[in-house]
Amino acid sequence: MATIAIENARLFSTAEKELAERRDAENALAEAARDWKVTFDAVKDAMWLLDDDMRIRSANKATMDIFSLDPDQILGRHCWEVVHGTGVPAADCPVMRTRKSLRRETSKVQKGDRWLEITADPVLDERGRPVGTVHVVCDITDRVRAEETLRKSESYYRTVFENSLFGIAVSGVDFKFATVNDAFCRLIEYDASDLIGKKSIGDVTFADDMTASIEMTKKVMRREIDRFMVEKRYVTKSGKIIHALTFVRGMYDEDGRYTGGMAAIMDVTARKAAEDAILRLNLELERRVAERTSELEAANEDLEAFAYSVSHDLRAPLRHIDGFMKLLEKRIGENLDEKSRHYMENVSSSAVRMGELIDNLLSFSRMGRSDILKTRVDLAELVAGVIKELAPEMKDRSIHWNVAKLPSVMADKAMLRIAAVNLISNAVKFSRPRKVAEIEIGSVPGSRDEDVFFVRDNGIGFEMKHASRLFGVFQRLHDGEEFEGTGIGLANVHRVITRQGGRVWGEGKLGEGATFFFSLPRPADADRTQPVQVAAITS
Repeated sequence: MATIAIENARLFSTAEKELAERRDAENALAEAARDWKVTFDAVKDAMWLLDDDMRIRSANKATMDIFSLDPDQILGRHCWEVVHGTGVPAADCPVMRTRKSLRRETSKVQKGDRWLEITADPVLDERGRPVGTVHVVCDITDRVRAEETLRKSESYYRTVFENSLFGIAVSGVDFKFATVNDAFCRLIEYDASDLIGKKSIGDVTFADDMTASIEMTKKVMRREIDRFMVEKRYVTKSGKIIHALTFVRGMYDEDGRYTGGMAAIMDVTARKAAEDAILRLNLELERRVAERTSELEAANEDLEAFAYSVSHDLRAPLRHIDGFMKLLEKRIGENLDEKSRHYMENVSSSAVRMGELIDNLLSFSRMGRSDILKTRVDLAELVAGVIKELAPEMKDRSIHWNVAKLPSVMADKAMLRIAAVNLISNAVKFSRPRKVAEIEIGSVPGSRDEDVFFVRDNGIGFEMKHASRLFGVFQRLHDGEEFEGTGIGLANVHRVITRQGGRVWGEGKLGEGATFFFSLPRPADADRTQPVQVAAITS
C-alpha cells in the first residue's frame, strides 16, 4: 500500500508540474501574441496575413488609412478583391508569383488616383511548404508624384540643356567632364565622346594662362565664392582660336560640400573682332582729329596774324583821312559853305565809324578763341556795376529801373560782363525816344538744369519776323542815323552765352519794346527759389 501511495504522489507531482509549465507556456504565448498584435498594429503600412486561398486572415489598423476600411471588414475577403475590386487574380499577381517561387515579390498598382506598392512574402510550414502569405501594402502616391515631377523636371532641364544657345559643360570634383551639350561641342569642335571623362582643365586646350582661373576655381571649391566670370581664348580641334565669355558656378550637396562645377560659355569672337575694329577706327579718328586740330590751330594763327595786319593797314589810312579832313577844315574853314561842311563831317564820321567796326570785328574774333574760366559770379553785383558804368549815357534822361533779386551763377565773369553791357546798353539806347524809360532785369523759371534771365525795355521794339537776324554780325533792324552802333553787340552776346553752354533769344513788338533772354547752366549745388522783386530805382 505504501508503495502505491508513493507512486501516486510522484505522478501527481509530475502532472502538477507539467500543468504549471503548460500554464506558463500559454501565458508566454498569450503575451507574445499581445506583443505581436501591438507591433502588428503599430506598422504604418497595411499588413495582411493570407491563407492558402489568398484570403485575408488578419489585417492591421493601418489598413483603414489606405483603404478606408476597418481591418475587421476585410477579414475573410480575397486580397485581390480588396485591392482591385475583383476576386480573380491576375497571372502576374505578386502573391501568385511568391507561391510559385517561394521568394519575395513586389509590384506597383494604381488604385484610382493613388499608387500602392505591394510586397508578398511566403509563409512556410516546418517542412518548407507554403501555407500562406504575408502582404505589405504601402501607399507610395507621394513618392510616385515626386518621381514624376522629378522626371518632368529632368526632362525640362535636359531640353533646356541640349537646346541652349550657350555651351554648357558639367564637371565633377575631379575636374573631369561629366556631361556637355551640343552647343559646347560645336563651339570647340569636339564630339561629346572626345570630352566625357577628360579633364576640363588640362585636356582642353586654352590659348591663355589658366593660373587665375584655377585660383578662382579653388575659391569656388572652398565656397569663398560660388561663381565667377572670365573671358578666355579656346583653341578648337581644328586649331582655330575663339574668344569665349565663361561663367563658372559651383555645385554643392545638402551639407555644402563641393560636388562639381558648371560652366556656361558664350562665343564672343565676333564681338571682340568688332571691338578691335572700333578701337582701330577710334585710334585712326583720334589721329585725324589731332592732324585737323593742328591744321586749324595753324590756320587760326595765320588768320589772327592776317586780321591784325589788315586792321593795322586799314587803321592807318582811316587815321589819315580823319586827320587830313580836320586840317582841311582848319585851312579853309571860313570859306566853306554849309553843304561842303556837311560833306566833310560825313567823311570824318564815316572814317571813325569804320575804325569802330574794325575794333569790334577784332573783339568778336578774339572772343571765339579765348579760354573760358568759370567762377562763381554775383550777378546782382555785376548788373549794378554795368548800370553805374552806363551812367554818362543816361545823363538828362528819366529811366525807371526795376531789378529783381538775382542769384550767383557759374560763368566766365569777363565774358558775362560783355553780354550784360551789350544787353543793358541796348535797352538804354532803344528806349531813348520814351519820355520815361522802363527797364526791367530779372529771371524767370527755366528747366531743372538751367537759370533763365532777361532784360526788358519799353523802347521801339522790333517785328518778330526779323527775330532770326538779331544775333548776326552787322545785322541791324533800325536806322543807323537815329541809333548808333555797329551791329556786332548782340552777336557778341550770342557767342558769349553759347560758349558757356547757354541759350539766347529775343521777343518784341514794334513800338512796344523788346525782351532779351539768356540762360546759363545751373550749378549742381544751387538752391533756387522764385526771384523776389526789390525796390525800383529811378535815374
